Amino acid sequence: MNRRYEKTTNKQRGVAIIEFTLALPFMVLAFVAIAEIGSAFYSYATLNKALIDAARFLSTGTANVGTTGKITAANLTTATNLIVYGNPAVQAKPLLSGASPVLTVVCVGSSYTSGGVLYCNQAGTYQTMRATATYAHAPILGTTLKNLSGVDLTINMTAETTMPFE
Repeated sequence: MNRRYEKTTNKQRGVAIIEFTLALPFMVLAFVAIAEIGSAFYSYATLNKALIDAARFLSTGTANVGTTGKITAANLTTATNLIVYGNPAVQAKPLLSGASPVLTVVCVGSSYTSGGVLYCNQAGTYQTMRATATYAHAPILGTTLKNLSGVDLTINMTAETTMPFE
């Protein structure tokens, strides 16, 4: 009986390494995919939080004169810095790597422009503003895979929030 047992164990000796070799590429691919998805979620969460901070800055009395909803070019620059750097002033390191997010502000309801200033709030009306930020997220291995396959894997992310003027 021992001989029979020895014969089967000798036959099974190399099977485990072959199975591991066949499974390894799929395990690495799954790990890389999980890391890429996590990176995309992190980028979107960072973009969304920064946009909310910028919209809050534009909609409160910090940036506006009273409740007129006055949004100047300087206010838009400060809000853009909040999205890109997480700070009203320009910093050395942006929050998100790659291309900088683009900020768009639209007044919900009646608005007018005068002298390059956007007025979102008119007397006696309740106004809100909608801020949108778009960002081109480049995956961690995006440039490597683009060089190998020629396929651009950039993901365009859009965050949007609405804030009332206070």
